[in-house]
Amino acid sequence: MPDSSKRVIKPQYKQNACIALVVGSAIIGFLTFTIYSFYQEIGNLGKHGVVVEKEFLPAPEMQITIGQGGFSSRKIEGEHILKVRIDRTGELYNVWVSKKRFEEYKVGDKYLVIPSSPRR
Repeated sequence: MPDSSKRVIKPQYKQNACIALVVGSAIIGFLTFTIYSFYQEIGNLGKHGVVVEKEFLPAPEMQITIGQGGFSSRKIEGEHILKVRIDRTGELYNVWVSKKRFEEYKVGDKYLVIPSSPRR
């Protein structure tokens, strides 16, 4: 009967390392492809255009809101609208923006529009 203490067990480190490398590479490749395709779809949602006109419609009002902190109010001077013409199609979009954003952009600046419906 052979002595069990002299039995040699061969380690399989190289085989396990190769399997782990292949599986890890496949997972990283899948995640990279998923993130790339996700961001590519997001980029296609918006339409690039140029601000062709800025319009301010004065309509002063006082807005009162009720929240966790109680009542709060703020004065609104009116509506700030950027009219943006899309480069490829020539469609014209009205984009309602805050006063700060309205002051940031000038006629001729590029603007990214995420459309809901074009002005016809």
